[in-house]
Amino acid sequence: MVSDALNELENFFELGAQVGQEINEAFAKIMNRSVRQRPNDEHLKELMQKYQRPSNVPNLEVPRLNNEVWELLRKGSVIVDSLLQKIQGLLSKAISIVLGIVDKIGSENGGNTEDHLMDLSNCLRFLGATFSLLNQVRKDIVRNDVGDPIARLCNWETAVGTSFLFDCDVGKKCEERDKAAQRLKKKKKYRYVLILIVVIIPLTQTNV
Repeated sequence: MVSDALNELENFFELGAQVGQEINEAFAKIMNRSVRQRPNDEHLKELMQKYQRPSNVPNLEVPRLNNEVWELLRKGSVIVDSLLQKIQGLLSKAISIVLGIVDKIGSENGGNTEDHLMDLSNCLRFLGATFSLLNQVRKDIVRNDVGDPIARLCNWETAVGTSFLFDCDVGKKCEERDKAAQRLKKKKKYRYVLILIVVIIPLTQTNV
């Protein structure tokens, strides 16, 4: 049973590793950057206001988590669910754009090609941001499960690789961070000793 699941997973990733024809190089660079950088919330909010879901597709509304359940969540789960709600919101906008274009193309006049291209470009912005946010959600899930020192790598500053979520030697990075943490701990210890020598001991002697 386990071996069947592993084989299925391996086959899935083999399919995902297959590639198609190259696209325009400038376009490829923009997309590669889009799916790795942290989305700009201000720009996204402004863009999201431009598109609304069709009034007869209510299921594209992002469902909020029931208050009774929300209050029971751990902090890590709250962060993950908040990000997932944001991702669903972006997907809702992207789907709404595609629905609008398909609906226009299916109409008698077919719509304006230039408008379609602009809308599709914005759709790609939403999808690029979605891809990038999902990488961070995966890091947040790792952070909630493994703790330090790997948890300290689960931030936006740690680059995402092409083949692996963490584009670094995770073991080496953890070792470096552990050493840095130990050095900081020693500094704090020396600081407390210094305060003890310079401030507290003279005060006790004065009182005597």
